[in-house]
Amino acid sequence: MDLSKRGHLTPAEKTMISQTLQIFTLDGIAGSLGDMKGRIMFHGGTSISTIHGSPRWSEDLDFVVSPSMSNDLDAVREEVERQAAERIDEVTPGAKFELVDKGKARGKVREADPGTVMRWTGRWEHPSRIGVVKIKTEFYIAEPDITALYTTFDATGEAVGIETYHPIPAATLDTIWADKIMAMSARPAMKWRDVYDMGYVMDHMGQMSDDDLYKRLEVACASYRSSMTTICDGLQRDYLADLSSNYQTFKNDMQSWLPGMAFDKAEELGALEKYHEACVTQIDRARMMINARVAEPDDEDYACGF
Repeated sequence: MDLSKRGHLTPAEKTMISQTLQIFTLDGIAGSLGDMKGRIMFHGGTSISTIHGSPRWSEDLDFVVSPSMSNDLDAVREEVERQAAERIDEVTPGAKFELVDKGKARGKVREADPGTVMRWTGRWEHPSRIGVVKIKTEFYIAEPDITALYTTFDATGEAVGIETYHPIPAATLDTIWADKIMAMSARPAMKWRDVYDMGYVMDHMGQMSDDDLYKRLEVACASYRSSMTTICDGLQRDYLADLSSNYQTFKNDMQSWLPGMAFDKAEELGALEKYHEACVTQIDRARMMINARVAEPDDEDYACGF
């Protein structure tokens, strides 16, 4: 990246800087915290790329945390900011980076209540570039006993040729499967990246029984205070029911999320069509596994819980 001349940030530069900041922020979080087991989980689209090797770029860093961990994160945010600022200055000398808790910046007093989200916003700017790069880090606060039930493994991440030094509890692919089913059932509209992510998960996860996947879905369901009947109903929305006939729309959208030659390669290898078909299949699979395990909604609410 040539910073000797002033100019507008290019899309490629924005993506590179964003991914670099994500890696530095992730590493800063993992390296600054103490006991993380059962108290924090790195998941979401960026975990699929940095931990599990997906080529799809994702905008945010997403975590599930216990209430006590959210307090720990409050205490280390400035240290994470300091480390990330020092490291990004080595990549883009002269850059300014800040990491702000959005709620506190607005004068809000935030309680560590389960069901709420803590958000950090990272902002990069440089005197040689017109424009800024922002990254979001979101921490969903779950019940402490639920956070510990997620299936995770200690993992390091990698992006743009940079590896993290410190491992962090990250979602396994079967946990991500449940996350994606949960998310697609709850969204008000189609997010085409979910389709790609589900296809990637199925291409790399290996064989998993319906019983095991259902257990993962129970944890996600309880964490987000939903019910199996609500999830099943959500999976029958029109935009999901019509997914099988919307391949072209999915393909067009993915051009924005697969950088460089990744889109062309995915299209050439038939991966996009394969992933699209896999997502359709998994939505049907989730609906059938729920219907096979719960009674009629009229008989009981079937809220998820442990």
